[in-house]
Amino acid sequence: MFQKPKSAKKLFFDVIPKTVDDYIAHYNSYDKLEPIKKIDSPIWHIHAGNPKLFKSDITFNSLTNLVSICNTDDKEIIWSFINQYDSNLSPSSNPEFDKLIDYAINYYNDFVLPNKKYLEINSDNKIVFQDMLKVLKLEISETNSAEEIQTLLYEVGKKHQFENLKDFFKLVYQVLLGQEQGPRLGSFIKLYGLQETIKIIEEKVNFHE
Repeated sequence: MFQKPKSAKKLFFDVIPKTVDDYIAHYNSYDKLEPIKKIDSPIWHIHAGNPKLFKSDITFNSLTNLVSICNTDDKEIIWSFINQYDSNLSPSSNPEFDKLIDYAINYYNDFVLPNKKYLEINSDNKIVFQDMLKVLKLEISETNSAEEIQTLLYEVGKKHQFENLKDFFKLVYQVLLGQEQGPRLGSFIKLYGLQETIKIIEEKVNFHE
């Protein structure tokens, strides 16, 4: 609304994650703005010139997918994964982020969980996930950045000659998350954890052996 107040808007539930992430992006950049520029930010207007403390590079989209793969509405479990990623975050130090977890759980329960439909690993796609495991175990460590992880997994999709690499990522999302769309895998693996990602892929591969 802030950017184009006169243009027509298409309102549907799938727009919620993107809109929240736009809000987070504005919030993260707000403190870097010169004082005179802050009144041009939607954050200044949304919070009547007095924004609350909020800072995180974890997106709402990543949060909802973390809730999805954990398949839980227990905030303590979600916080345990978040603290592995960023030990400085806590409900007391960032209460606004704590609320964001509540919203992610609500969004998951209302709009994601009812539509989950997992795709099973079969003889045609099993080798794709076996190669993903090799990359995750042998070429990636906890010190790799999200972008580095994304690039290495991208190469797995190229190796298996998907006509469109979007189909590769769609396959991974359907098997791991039960949905056709998801976060950038590199960012998600950093948040969920390398060893946890390896474990869940191994479980799904071994289940169908």
